[in-house]
Amino acid sequence: MVTVHDVARASGVSISTVSRALAAPERVAASTRARVVAAAAELGYEPNRAASGLRAGRTGALGLVVPDLENPFFASITKGVQARAREVGYAVFVVDTDEDPELERTLVGNVRRQTDGVILCSPRVPDDDVLAVASLAPTVLVNRLVDGVTSVASDHAGGTVRAIEHLRALGHRRVAVLGGPDASWSQRHRHLGVERARTAYPEVEVVELGPYVPHVDGERPPPTSRSRAAPPPSSRSTTSSRRDCCAGSAPAASPSPTT
Repeated sequence: MVTVHDVARASGVSISTVSRALAAPERVAASTRARVVAAAAELGYEPNRAASGLRAGRTGALGLVVPDLENPFFASITKGVQARAREVGYAVFVVDTDEDPELERTLVGNVRRQTDGVILCSPRVPDDDVLAVASLAPTVLVNRLVDGVTSVASDHAGGTVRAIEHLRALGHRRVAVLGGPDASWSQRHRHLGVERARTAYPEVEVVELGPYVPHVDGERPPPTSRSRAAPPPSSRSTTSSRRDCCAGSAPAASPSPTT
């Protein structure tokens, strides 16, 4: 097995010079660097990246934490993160927290200690937990905004308002919004958009369906209280007016993913 000692002997330089020439070439004279690179290529020497990373305090890996990999939204995010990481020479450890904030806290702590940085996608923990992670490791948030932490997120409230505006412009006056999990930051902001649309367009009846349906007392109403928004097929004519619309519904389709 070819070692750095062999390259040093073949190129007539010290071991430390070989390391610098291969890991930080800008710190070595061009002629010396060329001699070291040529010797390494001739001998077939490959640096031990793992050992180099340990010496530098780096792992060459990133941690991606998602609530549910079965959700197509998070699967797509994962593919995108992995593709970009490969381009810059990083591996990605993917962790699924099963929508459990307590499990998320534990897993994020484990991942943080084994990677160079953490990507939290739609985290379910409170802002204080996110800030705690960011204080200990480079952290990027996806689909969540927390002051002081680098974030990538959409305007969920504004997007919801625009969607309802569009349906209103088409003549619809009854709109259903399919909600997401209680702990979802994006769902809470979609609800804010619903409230804005209700204020701006009182003539449009907007009904929120799904697990997140806020009540005046902050409690989730029982499932039966939402039945009015989804009457059985027999109660509707097959020639329904275009003024009735259930946003996001489609015949024989699986439920839309929530984030």
